[in-house]
Amino acid sequence: MRASIRTADRFHNAILLNGSIPVTAHADLASIAEPASPAARRGGVGRGVRLALAGLLLALLALGDFYVWAGYYHGPLYRDLASDAAGPDRPAIVMLSGDMGNKVGMTPPVSRRINRRGYAVVTVNSLAYFSPRRTPQEAATLIENAMARAMRLGRTRRVVLIGQSFGADMLHAGLAAMPAADRTPISAVILIVPGHDIIFRASPIELAGLEIPDQLALPTASQLDWAPLTCIWGIKENDSLCPELTLPGVRKIALPGGHKLQSDDAALEAAIFPAIAHATDRMHAPPQRRN
Repeated sequence: MRASIRTADRFHNAILLNGSIPVTAHADLASIAEPASPAARRGGVGRGVRLALAGLLLALLALGDFYVWAGYYHGPLYRDLASDAAGPDRPAIVMLSGDMGNKVGMTPPVSRRINRRGYAVVTVNSLAYFSPRRTPQEAATLIENAMARAMRLGRTRRVVLIGQSFGADMLHAGLAAMPAADRTPISAVILIVPGHDIIFRASPIELAGLEIPDQLALPTASQLDWAPLTCIWGIKENDSLCPELTLPGVRKIALPGGHKLQSDDAALEAAIFPAIAHATDRMHAPPQRRN
């Protein structure tokens, strides 16, 4: 490109000085105008293919590095956020992340906001646990283990369960498979942008939307009639579970944006917290007398 510009400049200056086109300028123009040979064209195509493959390889390596960092390959399953204010007068919090893990997305900032209010929080890396395909029973076991961990961390016997995106799908599916006796500590369930259907595996294929769903979400979510339920979705979503839920007393909240909720963690925490506060207030209420 720069060589062509220099040649054009020399050609233009020669005309201005001599009033005619010099021989050297003719030679320069001929070298520019001469078409590339088939071999040269093939070489150019080959270089283009090699560059494209190199770019693809770099992109795949970067994606692999990201998934390793996010915990896809046997990464840490839990992240504990303790609080000195936690105790038997308030529930602990369990938050199941989306399919990108608990280092990215809304889970990290929202969990920190709740923790700053004085609640012990355990976030679950859904990407790490569900990288192999799981069953509803395995999802239930994960939730039970996370509940026990959070209640130990918070020195309490009650817990609020939150699921974000893929984590919301796994939360209601796992709770449907959990024995009723094991659900006793649960004070509230909060589903954030749950989907219309469920896939029991978190992977790049699932993230790209190429995985075939395992089941519809409504049958299991409709069984959440035993605990206060909040369902939050983006007003621009067209495949959300929340509008389909018709359970009595379900609290449905539509926030601006689509599935990512405009990445507004402050607005999301404001939508979540009333359910947590209500669960806390109920722990302070005197026990009802039996007749």
